[in-house]
Amino acid sequence: MTEPIEKKLRILHLSGRPQWCGESNRVLVECAGLAARGHDVLLGTAPHSALVEHGRERGVPLHTGFRFTKGFRPHDTLHDIRELKKLLASRPFDIVHLHTPRDTWPAAFAMGPRGRPGRPLLVRTKHHSLRTHGGAVHRWLYGSRIDHLILAGERLRDTIAELTAANTLTGDRVHVIHSSIDVHRFDPDRVDGAKIRAEFGLQNRFVIGLIGRVSVEKGHAVLLNVLEKLRAEKPEIACLIVGEGDQLEATKRRVAGGPLRDCVILTGPRRDIPDITAALDIQVVPSLWLEASPAVVKEAMAMNVPVIASDVGGIAEIVRDEFDGLIVRPGDEGELLAALRRMINDASFRRSIAAAGRAKIVGRFSDEQLIERSIAVYREILGRPA
Repeated sequence: MTEPIEKKLRILHLSGRPQWCGESNRVLVECAGLAARGHDVLLGTAPHSALVEHGRERGVPLHTGFRFTKGFRPHDTLHDIRELKKLLASRPFDIVHLHTPRDTWPAAFAMGPRGRPGRPLLVRTKHHSLRTHGGAVHRWLYGSRIDHLILAGERLRDTIAELTAANTLTGDRVHVIHSSIDVHRFDPDRVDGAKIRAEFGLQNRFVIGLIGRVSVEKGHAVLLNVLEKLRAEKPEIACLIVGEGDQLEATKRRVAGGPLRDCVILTGPRRDIPDITAALDIQVVPSLWLEASPAVVKEAMAMNVPVIASDVGGIAEIVRDEFDGLIVRPGDEGELLAALRRMINDASFRRSIAAAGRAKIVGRFSDEQLIERSIAVYREILGRPA
C-alpha cells in the first residue's frame, strides 16, 4: 500500500561500494522498500558497481554518473562533486543518504554546511566496526556536514566514542538500525540443501560452511587451522567456503597443497545462497574485525542452521550465546575448535539452537522491519509525524 502523497519521502542513496556484499544488499533493500511504499527514491553509484546489475533486477531507479574511485583522486572527486550538485539542482530531495567514504567526501564538499537553507539532510550509515577517530578531519565531517549517523548495531557506539565524548556527535543525531534479511527467501520450509549436497558430493558428510568475502578480516585462515586439527578426529566433516575476495587464490593454493584438499571446497561466488545455507549443518563466522550486523549470521539462523560466530561488532546483539548460537573470541582457535566439537557431537543442542535462531530472526531482523525502522528515522529527523 502506498502512502498519501503529502507523506512521500524523497531520498537519494549514494554508494561507492564496487563489489557485492552485505552492505550493498542492505542499500538495495532500503531503496526497493522505500519505492514499494510509494516514496521517491534514487540510488546513485558508479557504472562499474555491482549495485547496477542488482538494482536493475530489483527495479530500483539508478543514477550512474558518479565515479566514486578509491583513494586520493582529486580529478574524480571534483567530477563527483559537480555531478551531485547537478543532480540536486535537477530534482528535490529531503535526505541524501551515504554509505561509504567514496561517496561521503564528495557529498560533504558538494552540499555545504549543516543547517544551510534548502539543503537536504545528510545521513551516513556506518556499516563496519572500525573505530572512527576524533581528529580534526572527522570533527569537521561529523560536526559541520553530516546531520545524522545510523549505526548497524548498538555496539558500534563504542567506535564513535571519541566523537561523542567531544560532543561532535550528540545522542539525538545517532540512531541504530540493524541490517536485515529476506526471511521469505531464507525459509527452511521452502528451501532444502539436497541439490547443493548432490552437486558437491556431500550426501554423507557433516558440512561446515563459511559464506562471505574471502579476505583476511573474515578469518578464513583461523577456520582452516582449526579444521586441520578437527579433520583427524572427525574425518566425515566437509567445509564449503563460498564467496570471492582478495584472498581467494591464496586460500585455494593452501587447500590444494595441504591436508584439507579432500575436505574443503571453495565454490567462488554464488547467487543461490539460500540453497547453499540449507545444505549446511553449521555456519561458522570466524571474523577478526570489520563486522557490524552480518547478513550471513541471520541467514543461517533463519534457515535453522546453528551458528558459531566471533564476538565482533554487533554479532552478540544477534546471537545470544548458548541460547541461539555460540560466540567465540575472534582469532581464538582453541575456542572455535571446542565450539565445533560441541556442535558436531551434540545433535540435541544443535536442534535447540536452530529452533531458537529462526524465531529470533523472523521476529526482529526481517527486511520489512528494516524498511519500517528506516522510514521512522527519516520522519523523526525531518520532524514529520508518521
